[in-house]
Amino acid sequence: MKQRNSRNAKDWVVYWRRKYIEMYPRRKFLVNWMKDGATMRRMMGHMSDKKLHKLIDFCFSNNPETSYLKRQGFPIALLPSMVNKFLPIMENPGANLPEWELKADIPVWDDTRTSFIWRCIKDSDMDSLLKIQEPDGFHILMGKLEVQNGFVPEKVTWFYERWRMREPIERKPVT
Repeated sequence: MKQRNSRNAKDWVVYWRRKYIEMYPRRKFLVNWMKDGATMRRMMGHMSDKKLHKLIDFCFSNNPETSYLKRQGFPIALLPSMVNKFLPIMENPGANLPEWELKADIPVWDDTRTSFIWRCIKDSDMDSLLKIQEPDGFHILMGKLEVQNGFVPEKVTWFYERWRMREPIERKPVT
């Protein structure tokens, strides 16, 4: 029998309910299976399982952008309307930092909060980056790059994702 690779809409609704119960253990989450299942099926048609998983995790994070969803009681029906707001923040967590905190007039290589990370990324020194514990420097770096250049270089995003997962990278010399 062939094993199924992706989840169905019911699995996603159950996952949403589990995240809700983790956040509010004493409350019950009432599911409207027809409506919520249809919403999840629509979401599944537009994004991969991995992206949908990250989106649901982000919805239940403590990010200030999710406050409206929290105030409404985390209804699944609001998820499609929030996707365009949440995806850019998920891809670049520094995008929602205030202008005064970014200090955009100071280049990333001169800013004491981002210069070490910038140098490590330029030198491809993942071992030094793995010693960093807090994500604030990465978020500020990505926010500053977005403001200064209009985009975040792919290499910075790649190193940030590897740092978040804390996976050692196998390095082999080029021969």
